[in-house]
Amino acid sequence: MRASRGSLLLFGALLVATVVLAGANTARAAGVTLLVNGEDVTVDAEPYLKNGRTMVPVKFIADKLGYKSEWVAATKQVKLSRGGDVLWLQVGSTTMYKGAHKTTRVPLDAAPEIQNDRTMVPAKAVTEAFGGSVSWEPTAKVASVITYKAEPFPKKEIVVGLIPSQEAQALADKAKPFAEKLQNHLKLPVKVYVGTDYTATIEAMGAKQVDVGMFGPQSYVLAHDRGYADVLLASVRNGSKTYRSQIVVAKDAPFQSLKDLKGKKIAFVDPASTSGYTYPLAMLIEAGLDPEKDVTLVEAGGHDKTILALLRGDVDAAFSFDDARDIVEKADPNVKKKTRILAKSDPIPNDVMSVRSDLSPYWKAKLKEAFKVLALTEDGKKDLKAIYNIDGFADAKDSEYDIVRRTFRLLKKS
Repeated sequence: MRASRGSLLLFGALLVATVVLAGANTARAAGVTLLVNGEDVTVDAEPYLKNGRTMVPVKFIADKLGYKSEWVAATKQVKLSRGGDVLWLQVGSTTMYKGAHKTTRVPLDAAPEIQNDRTMVPAKAVTEAFGGSVSWEPTAKVASVITYKAEPFPKKEIVVGLIPSQEAQALADKAKPFAEKLQNHLKLPVKVYVGTDYTATIEAMGAKQVDVGMFGPQSYVLAHDRGYADVLLASVRNGSKTYRSQIVVAKDAPFQSLKDLKGKKIAFVDPASTSGYTYPLAMLIEAGLDPEKDVTLVEAGGHDKTILALLRGDVDAAFSFDDARDIVEKADPNVKKKTRILAKSDPIPNDVMSVRSDLSPYWKAKLKEAFKVLALTEDGKKDLKAIYNIDGFADAKDSEYDIVRRTFRLLKKS
C-alpha cells in the first residue's frame, strides 16, 4: 500500500499543531532563571535575589515539594506540612523552625518577606529542609530546584551516547569539551560514546552501556518503544523545535522534480535516520516513486557522507538534514556552489536528549537540569553548537514524536 499525499500532509499538520515553541514558560526576572527538576516553570510572583538567595513564592515551592501551606495572619507565619513533617517560617525573621512544636531551629540567609501580596521565601533553605536541593549557576544566573532526595549514580561514570550523523572521531572530539563541563557540574566522570552506526548507539543504551543519548527523532522513538529511553529535552535551533529533511542534487543536474529521480542512485544516511532516510523516502513515495523498484539506495553512514558521495559523483542525489552541506564546507568550501536542494520535507521534531528509562526520578531530573543549565552558559552554547549545531534545549514530551512513529509505520505499509 502506497502512502497518499493527503496522509503525509495530515501528518505535517498534526506536527505543527502539537509542537510548542521553546522558552514560552521560563520564569525570568531580574536576570534570574528558575528551573524545577530541570523544567522551565511559571510562577505568580517573579523570583528575585536577596542576600545571594533566590526568593520564590512560598505556595509555589510548597506545591512543588508536595507540602500544604497555611498562612497564619495574626503572627505573619507560614506553616508547611506533610504528614508529620512541619516547617515554620516567620516574615522578617532569619530563623525558621522544624517540627509541629518548633523543636529545631534553622538559620536563614534571607528572611521571608511579602512582595506584591505574595509571601516570598528562600528556595534553597525550604527545599533542603525537606530533603531536596537547590543549586546556583552564577554566570547564567540560573537557580535550579531538585525536589527529589539525592542518591548515588548507579555506575562509576555517566556515558553520553551520540549517533554517528557525521564522521565518528570528529564528532567525539567535538563532544569532549561539553562532556568535561557536564562532569564538573555533576561531580561525576563523564565519557563520550559514538556508535559504529545508529543502531549500535540505541542498543548500547538498551544494554545500559549508554546512560544519556543524543538521538535523532527516529532513533529516540526506536529506543523508547523498546523500553530503553525516555525523553529529557528537545534541541532548539533558530528558536524552533523542528527541522526539515532535504534531497540534494548536483547544481547542473537535469532534475526538476522528485519524479525525475526515477532510475537514479541515491545516498541515504542510516535506516534509523529520520531526516536521512525515513522522511525523504516518504517524499519519494508521495511523488509516486517506489523506493524499492524505482531508485537504487546506497547507505553512506552519515549526513556529511551522503553529501560527499554526491560531490564525488558516486550518486545522483543525497538525503540529509537541512542544511547538512554546512558540515561539509571544511572539506569542500564550494559545496553549496556545486549542489542545490531539489526538495525539502514537512517540519520534523528536532533531535532528542534522552535518558535511560530505568534511571531514578532524581537522576532524570538532575541530568535534565545539568543539560539545561549548561546550555544557558556562553561556553556551553559554543560546545553544543559545535556538536550538533544546537542553540539550546526546550522541555519535551514523548507524544510530540508520535508524528515520527506514524510516518515510519506509513513507510512500512508502502
